[in-house]
Amino acid sequence: MLFLTMLLGCEVAPRFVHEASEVDAYLVRGAIASACVALDNRQDDSLRTYTTQELVKLTTNPTASRCLCAAVYRPEEHRMDPAVMKGLVRSQRDDLALCAAKALEDAEVPDRPAVATAIGNLDAPKGYEALGAIAAADGPMDLRLAATRALRLGTGTKSTLMGILDHEDPALRTAAAEALTGRRDDEIATRAKRLLDEDPSVEVRAAALGMLVGADERGSQRAVCKV
Repeated sequence: MLFLTMLLGCEVAPRFVHEASEVDAYLVRGAIASACVALDNRQDDSLRTYTTQELVKLTTNPTASRCLCAAVYRPEEHRMDPAVMKGLVRSQRDDLALCAAKALEDAEVPDRPAVATAIGNLDAPKGYEALGAIAAADGPMDLRLAATRALRLGTGTKSTLMGILDHEDPALRTAAAEALTGRRDDEIATRAKRLLDEDPSVEVRAAALGMLVGADERGSQRAVCKV
């Protein structure tokens, strides 16, 4: 039977994978489904992270993409896997960011703010879109704050953050202002000056000064006394 399986070129995945060296050996052979078994090893976070880091390189392999998507968020368990998310950091994979973002919609997932932060660390445009939707919609404030802060790294998130600056909640306005800090941009500088002049919240005005320092250093020097 084993000979017939080998002859047909079929891959029979093992029940368990315990070592990174096993993952490497499977990947060398092109046995992607076998390498994916390591993602089910709940006893070894570092192995799951390593396996993710190796599989995410296979951007055009559908088997690798499917097993990563299934591992990052398990809806039947209402659980996101932090070890897998760690392996996806800076991967810029839109498809996997969308898989992870499903956890944001699951109210039974514990610590969804941490999920939002982890999605921001993927640096994927679709992930930032999902975070922007969470930040702008009604929902738990701790989740919205985490989503807003996670937009800090996104290059295409300025308009979403600028919109949040109009929100009635000063905590959200502060988070948006902090997320916009460090971007050299005339529009951001103009908005920061307006916040310094008009916003009633001391916290928002302090964050606005940070915005201005990054966007217009000379303007920030003139505005220090407004905080």
